[in-house]
Amino acid sequence: MRDLNGKTYVKKTYDRDSRVTRQEMINGGEYVYFYDTQNRLTTYTEVHTGQRLTVYYNRKKLVEAIDYPDGTAEERAYDEWENQVYQKDRLGRETDMSCYKNNIMII
Repeated sequence: MRDLNGKTYVKKTYDRDSRVTRQEMINGGEYVYFYDTQNRLTTYTEVHTGQRLTVYYNRKKLVEAIDYPDGTAEERAYDEWENQVYQKDRLGRETDMSCYKNNIMII
């Protein structure tokens, strides 16, 4: 990624499926991406620190959970129309975002 002056901020390397496999940041950060399609997860590893962030997907490729390097996690759930209806944040706070209750839309 370059700005109008030609300065590069992010350099990305891609695999044959056009997925990012490595990302080098202007600040020296380097990330390696590992895709496990069978188990539906992606792991991002910071090369210098070894810290990992793992994202778990469902069959529709929607994010179900994220595990952060500090041990915290997020959870998400979806309705049959792929609308996010639930989230549990890294602090354990839960939010119900259901749009329908008893087949009636909540406004």
